[in-house]
Amino acid sequence: YMGMDLMNPPTVEGWHTGREWIDSGTLVERINYAGDLLGNTELPGVKAMVNRLMNQGKTLSPEVFVDGCLDLIGPITVDEGTRNELVAHAQRSGDLRHGSSAEETEFTRRTGEMFQMIAATAEFQFE
Repeated sequence: YMGMDLMNPPTVEGWHTGREWIDSGTLVERINYAGDLLGNTELPGVKAMVNRLMNQGKTLSPEVFVDGCLDLIGPITVDEGTRNELVAHAQRSGDLRHGSSAEETEFTRRTGEMFQMIAATAEFQFE
């Protein structure tokens, strides 16, 4: 929904496009909407992205994990500072493995969480 009623534009010009229509309220809505979808690892599309990430190897370093998530979501390019923060977050829990059922569950959880974090970045929202 995102506050845009179908067939009811706010002015005769129609809806604003680009950055001009984004304020703090719509930005929070956009982040929450994207985060809810990308973080739901039960959705078939998200599950397929998690599986593609698992296919990159039995063990993924935080750097490979973040780069893989960025590629699957976009591909999206983030600035160095954003990437460093995403990698630092991933490093807190170490390498990702999916050899056992418990590891696969944790891999899936962490991937959904990383997708949500990427959805909250300025690069995802504005580019």
